[in-house]
Amino acid sequence: MKSRIIIVGVVLLAAAAFSCNKDKMFVYEGAPLIEFGNPPSNSYTRTVYAANVPVADSQLIQLIGRQVSTETKIGWDTLNSTAILPTDVEAIGAYGQASIPANASQGKVAFTLKPTAAGKKLNLVLKDGDVKASVNGKNMTLNVTATPIDWKDPLTKTVKPTATTGNDTMRVRITAAAARFKQDLVFDYTVKATSTVVEGTDFTFVTPKGKVTIPAGQGEGIVVVKFNPVAATRKLDLLLSPATGISVSVSRNTVSFTVNP
Repeated sequence: MKSRIIIVGVVLLAAAAFSCNKDKMFVYEGAPLIEFGNPPSNSYTRTVYAANVPVADSQLIQLIGRQVSTETKIGWDTLNSTAILPTDVEAIGAYGQASIPANASQGKVAFTLKPTAAGKKLNLVLKDGDVKASVNGKNMTLNVTATPIDWKDPLTKTVKPTATTGNDTMRVRITAAAARFKQDLVFDYTVKATSTVVEGTDFTFVTPKGKVTIPAGQGEGIVVVKFNPVAATRKLDLLLSPATGISVSVSRNTVSFTVNP
């Protein structure tokens, strides 16, 4: 029995020692460095989204090492980018300057993406400042993509309005889950020539005509219409308008109402 206790004790001590050594392997004890925060894929590339108006974005930078009680300043620049400053991109704050606040581990390089940046690459490179830039983590490639939008299902509706019928709603959505913005976005649409309804007689727009707003941080906006009773079947077709900085799905750019008497 005593020998079993000794064996169990040795095993537990060995496991504890391995655990301590394992934890120690992940403790950085070298000189402090700055690097870009990389996505979960562990590659220094990331997709960012332009829109039909200038939109703010940023890239995370992080301190490798212990936090310090003073601000840590570091430089940055662009390298071989097809998204050109200031034509396609503008720095927020002083160009080429970034920092990590005192007693913190993270900061950011902030910038504004213009609609013309869509389809281009923004290559960022960190430069030595108060601390050196990590050789392995000083480069970040941002692939600027046009924000994809379309009409949300259903794309066709049949209505039979009466004097007491309520409003009808259509939704425009941003189809990329990661494309969310800190500001409202307004997209345009038009009434197609194929429509046979008469505005003001057969229907009215409850929300502003020709505009759909997607609120900040959200992925959908609404168009609200009030149909009136009609004497014969009529049709309303709404077409999302293309614009620089957005991508409108050709197969989902139209929503149609059939209005029956």
